[in-house]
Amino acid sequence: MSTRPETETARHLARLAEKLRADPAYMAGALHVYQEQERLDDADLARSLRLQVGQLPRLGLCKRPSPGSKGFAEEVRQIASYTGADLVTLAQIIRNVDSIEQMKNLPSTDRTEAQKRALPSTSGLLAAARDSEGVDSDGPSDSKSPKGDEPRS
Repeated sequence: MSTRPETETARHLARLAEKLRADPAYMAGALHVYQEQERLDDADLARSLRLQVGQLPRLGLCKRPSPGSKGFAEEVRQIASYTGADLVTLAQIIRNVDSIEQMKNLPSTDRTEAQKRALPSTSGLLAAARDSEGVDSDGPSDSKSPKGDEPRS
């Protein structure tokens, strides 16, 4: 029994795409980050891109366009055309992953630094708000008596 050449090729492409999941220079890396962030399996990802699951490795082997490049839109169009992926969804995924990566690269602050930047206490403002709550120039604004039992007439 021999395997069909396309089946063997598809398996090789899938293995290669799997290896590239750790490489942010390839779409496999971007798709992996997106799947983890959105908690999607391959079927969900393929459905959102309007692809068959078997087409994901082909997409994963494409070089990832740099969102900051002047040719970003054209590169995304080429990838979408080559793979059959939905153009808008593909662009959104790439931009989403870029944002995720930028946020991960933000410098972290330790607890004391965060406390130094904390807003000043607002307890005095809240007390002032409570003091004036429900009071206008004619007295309390609700239609109940001070006890809250009966409506006023």
